[in-house]
Amino acid sequence: MLDVIEEDRSRLLTIDGEASAASIAAALRGDLVVLIRNVTSDGAEGLIRDVAEQFDLVERLELQAGFAGFLGHRHPIGEYFMSVNVRGDYEFISPHSEGSGFLGIQLAAFYDFTTRPTAVKRSR
Repeated sequence: MLDVIEEDRSRLLTIDGEASAASIAAALRGDLVVLIRNVTSDGAEGLIRDVAEQFDLVERLELQAGFAGFLGHRHPIGEYFMSVNVRGDYEFISPHSEGSGFLGIQLAAFYDFTTRPTAVKRSR
C-alpha cells in the first residue's frame, strides 16, 4: 500500500496582487512560504529586490543574478530571475531542495511564466 502524505498549507501565505516588501519580509521572518499571485514579471523584479533589501541581501542577489549564466546551464531572465537548467522534451524538474545547511541559501524566489494558448488563424 502506498503511503500518501497530505499537503500541509499551514506555513503558506498566499497574496493576490500587490504586496509590500515589508509584509512579505515579516511573513518570511515568521518562517512562512509566501506565494504572490497575479504579479507581472516586471513587478516581481522590483519586489524581489525590495524583499532582499529588507534582509540586507541586495548585494548577494545581484551577485547570484550575475553568476546565473556563468557555466551555461542557466540564463538570465530579466534583472534578477534566471532560467532553470536546460531540459529536453518531457524532462521534468523533480521535487528537490534549493539549499542545504552547507549552501547557506537565505532567500529563494521563483517566477512562473505561464504560457497561454495562442489563437492561430489557418490560411485557406
